[in-house]
Amino acid sequence: MEDVQVASTSAGLASEPLVHELEFTIVGASSYSNPYRPERILENDRHDPASRWSTEIKGPGKAWIVLELKKLSVLSTITFRKHYKPHPCNLHEFEVWTGASEDRLSLKFQGQLKDDDIDETVRFEPSGPGDFEYDLPMRFVKIVPLSAHMPKYNASIWNVVIEGWDDPVYVRKVSTSLQDSREREGMRLVMKFLRQRGLEHVNTNILNATKTVLEDPLVSRLYDTVVNRMDYGAAESVFREIGAKGGFASYLGSCSPRACWRRVESAAEPGKADAPCNRGGHTLCLDHGHHGRHIYLLGGWDGVRELPDFWSYDIQAERWRVLSLHTQADGGPGARVGHAMTYDRRTNSIFILGRYINTKQYHESGDNVEEPPSERFPSDFFRFKTAGHNRGTWEKLSLDTEAEGGPPLLHGHRMVVDSDSQRLYVFGGEIVTRQRNRLFAGLYCYDIAARTWKMIFDDKIRGGAILSRKDHSMLLDETAKTTYIFGGTRDGAQLSDAWVLDVPSGRETLLQDSLPTLGAIFGDCQRSILDKPSGEIRLFCCSHSSRHMPAVWRCTISSGSWEPLQVEAGDGSHASPLGKEVGHAIERSNPYQTSFDVVYDNDTKQHFLFGGDPGGGSNGLWVVSLESLVADEAVRRCQFLLRRHSFIELCHTTSDIQAALSFLRDTIGPTVNMSSTEETAAYHSLMEYILRSPEGDDDPDCADIEHPSRSSVPVYTHDEEEKDDIFRKRMQLFEQLLLFIEPSMRQPDDDLMDQLF
Repeated sequence: MEDVQVASTSAGLASEPLVHELEFTIVGASSYSNPYRPERILENDRHDPASRWSTEIKGPGKAWIVLELKKLSVLSTITFRKHYKPHPCNLHEFEVWTGASEDRLSLKFQGQLKDDDIDETVRFEPSGPGDFEYDLPMRFVKIVPLSAHMPKYNASIWNVVIEGWDDPVYVRKVSTSLQDSREREGMRLVMKFLRQRGLEHVNTNILNATKTVLEDPLVSRLYDTVVNRMDYGAAESVFREIGAKGGFASYLGSCSPRACWRRVESAAEPGKADAPCNRGGHTLCLDHGHHGRHIYLLGGWDGVRELPDFWSYDIQAERWRVLSLHTQADGGPGARVGHAMTYDRRTNSIFILGRYINTKQYHESGDNVEEPPSERFPSDFFRFKTAGHNRGTWEKLSLDTEAEGGPPLLHGHRMVVDSDSQRLYVFGGEIVTRQRNRLFAGLYCYDIAARTWKMIFDDKIRGGAILSRKDHSMLLDETAKTTYIFGGTRDGAQLSDAWVLDVPSGRETLLQDSLPTLGAIFGDCQRSILDKPSGEIRLFCCSHSSRHMPAVWRCTISSGSWEPLQVEAGDGSHASPLGKEVGHAIERSNPYQTSFDVVYDNDTKQHFLFGGDPGGGSNGLWVVSLESLVADEAVRRCQFLLRRHSFIELCHTTSDIQAALSFLRDTIGPTVNMSSTEETAAYHSLMEYILRSPEGDDDPDCADIEHPSRSSVPVYTHDEEEKDDIFRKRMQLFEQLLLFIEPSMRQPDDDLMDQLF
């Protein structure tokens, strides 16, 4: 059984009875299609196609079914049981509403079910205040189908099971405890409301009378240092105590990690054999077999010629080893760029397919150029054994894959292997041909055991499912048997669509028609990896700048959202996630001159990148690790906000420009992350407050001060309107700082007025 949502759990109430299945009846439904009556969901016959309720009305939100529990109950889960196999009417999107009466229902859950035969369970999350783990007792459950898995089909529910507690004594205990919790939370909302209006002294009386605590004592100290005294030194000490107590855990968990780059091995000079020279247009693959983890590198372009060498890098020993300086002489492929290479763990084999050939000489040929006998070029196909009886040997699997039903000669294509089924898949790539019109390949499958090729579908313009492209991303999830395809270029245009392909059936699904945030980086020099445990795709893209590492983006597969990661070099310096010259066209002697490649080690959670523009900024082999933020970073960000606000108040109370400049440079400057565009802009904008400083000593509301101490900025006498403005701005700062602190330690996030109106 599969959960679609995980509820928070805690110790719960004392003497909690066991959760069990709750009895219910059907009290109403919007409509039904014969013979799929509403009461059929009480049955549990997976193999009976009529054992379900099916709506007659089509359209999101128009169909519904209401279930009445036998007793007032505390709900735990609702389980949707399914047909014994996928079905076009299977419920896809839906809502669940609950309430103590049928006319007062509230939305509890909105989600999706998968089109398979695995039961899925929704856990009811509490909607009450505070950290109470249960919800109010309910009597009615309303399920609203929004869509079926196949368009134009009516949604069906096969069987429903509701679990929870209906013991009357326990239900009353839950109701009483929840009521107490709500009263306590309501009092905290009142206390927050009074504090926001400068009535903190009233909260002292409430605390003494009701013993209701608004927040953790450390947060109360923070309020005093920030709002009452604006003592940034004392406030920073409080923040360090909060960090030591684990008070930033939720905030740090919500922050994106940093992509930290470290050079692990420098590339060799051309002609040296202790390590590969820098190059572009090469390929990498990772062998993580029982005999160790090795990275293999083949071919590329060194700025002058195509390279015929083949290398292995031992990750544990951090050492390169040359396998061949001339692969063709050893029975392998000749020098090449723009090819694809992948590793099959089951047969301990590396497969190599394709290459780039400059066909301009044939397009612009004169009498002095010898033309090939036909418009097509043969596509050879090789395998290298990394272990076993034939370890270290090459095998030419095909002289010409196109002649055997496979792809023509390609460059810029992508290739993945499903080791379990022993199938190799090739998608896209530009076809190498003498024709002036650019042609692109579709999806091909190679049966490793049978040594046979089969086209699954062609380019979309020739009736295929997906528009073909080159220099795209193609990632295989072997467990789910799905392939992700996105990005790339076609005829010079960058593509920003994303597809998921079901490998066994060949059925494609459009995930996103356009990814506008990636429009600037999709294209050539694009490499990506799939980290299945985290459910993430990580994308590396060329910055075309020797001053910047390649940009790193990540996508959460479940949400489809992309975000750039902050990039940090091994020496601690920062670089922008995108180089300033990303879209800048440069003169290239080879279209793959700036292409690097990336592999991912699932065991160590490290990314390895090699190559790029010869002589460029990413020379050699680099390891990239994603590092989460630590508590010190949260303290630094709070320091910047505190000192920034202190500086603004200082500028309103002094005419000493030199003192203000010193505070800006010596006190605020060390807290600024210069790699953050937002923080840098905020820091530079502080100069305008110096220009607004009081003009002189004649202003009765201002006083000259000495250079401010590190611990505090004095508070001066102002009229009532100015005092109110100072309090309001400090209160805004305090509530901004609260966002860094654990919700369980701070005042409620809700507002009293929102609850009342």
